[in-house]
Amino acid sequence: DWEWGSGSSLLHLLNSFPADSPFITETPGKPVNCTQRFWLPPSSAICWENIAGPEEFAESRLLVLQNRAALQAVSTSSGVEEGGISYDHQAREEVQGIRSDHLSVVDTMQTMEKVFVSLEEKRKEGKEMKERLANTRDTIDVREDMANHLEEQFSTLEKTLLNIQLRLNKLIQQ
Repeated sequence: DWEWGSGSSLLHLLNSFPADSPFITETPGKPVNCTQRFWLPPSSAICWENIAGPEEFAESRLLVLQNRAALQAVSTSSGVEEGGISYDHQAREEVQGIRSDHLSVVDTMQTMEKVFVSLEEKRKEGKEMKERLANTRDTIDVREDMANHLEEQFSTLEKTLLNIQLRLNKLIQQ
């Protein structure tokens, strides 16, 4: 046990707080990480009569506990917890994810555009092919009509030749 004014060190006092103390001291082999905790330099023995009386000590202790609770609330709400990742880091990861999604969407859109252009070209080719087939059908129809017309003319010519032959035969027989 220690008594007021006995010369106990400040470290002993800080270690006697009931909860996990946010106060840590730096030692030569163990530097302090000040990102999550408060840092106090090493101290020499202190005479309590020169520091504070019981009322001031109780008030200081209450303020420290209130500050610790407030800091813990801020730390929890900001995402900066012991071993946790900060909101800044989370935001960077989210932005990276959004950029990745954006690039994926752009890539998909470019692929779709290529597919649509290809389909449009195939439609044009199909339309051109239909036009060629229609032109070929028309040409075939025209040639068929021409062949029918020529056949009629050959038939007429054949009849005419047969008539001429018959007349010649008649004339020769007379």
